Amino acid sequence: TATILFSLMLACGFENTKTDGDTAAAIDPDTLDESGEDAALTLDDDGDDGDDGDDGDDGDDDGAGTGSGSDGGSGTGTGAGGDTDYPAVAGGPCERDEDEIGVWDCNAEICRPAWWIGDGVCDEWADLSCEETDWEGGDCLESGADDPDDGGGTIEGECHDVTWVEDYTYYSDPSVYTDAFTMSCGGTGASPDVAYRVTPSIGGDYCITAVVAEVSEGTFIAPVVSVWGTDCVTERACAAGSIAEPVGTIEYRFEATETYLVVVEHYYSFDSGFFELIIEPCSLAL
Repeated sequence: TATILFSLMLACGFENTKTDGDTAAAIDPDTLDESGEDAALTLDDDGDDGDDGDDGDDGDDDGAGTGSGSDGGSGTGTGAGGDTDYPAVAGGPCERDEDEIGVWDCNAEICRPAWWIGDGVCDEWADLSCEETDWEGGDCLESGADDPDDGGGTIEGECHDVTWVEDYTYYSDPSVYTDAFTMSCGGTGASPDVAYRVTPSIGGDYCITAVVAEVSEGTFIAPVVSVWGTDCVTERACAAGSIAEPVGTIEYRFEATETYLVVVEHYYSFDSGFFELIIEPCSLAL
């Protein structure tokens, strides 16, 4: 019965129509195989006769692609495209996580927080001081030191390099600065130092700690830290670390809104490497 019905359909010129609105070519009874299917006619997923050019698999990064088949068929489609990866370019954008876009360091190896650029602090330790980052958005001089226009340097008799901001941890390599202070404890003398201008909003006992930064661990360096008056010649406290215990800590009473200088240098004048400086109320350091 099915064979008779199928023969009647052929006799009446029946055409096979797909649901997407595309009409296939009329079936030629001479090309039917043993299963009753047209061996010469191959319908792709779109219902079109002919190769659709892989439905746009040759699309570029914008995800668009077109193709045409050798049998006269044609098709358009969307390729993989949509690539959101950022190229590793020094100073260029990079993806830190799903919600944060950062900036590549000067070697295009580590994706740093974008807000570090132009925040007034030279993060040379993070390899952000280079022409590609516009010297960290103006935070650094070409030498790597903090830009005096951002609150650092020797200006009108002041002798500080960095203006300290509360609740902020600082990293620096004193070896890129000059020797402006002679500390009374530890050290071998003539060691370059970095001076922080500290003006706490709240008075009290503060714990001032200089420790080898993680990036310089294992380099056998040690810090010397001291507190000075703003006259740049009066030392008020000093503490030195050692190779065995590379931490220098001072407990000092700050008066609210009074300005002090906290100075950090290497124990040995020929050393280089980064120290982490933490200044916080001792009650928080416990």
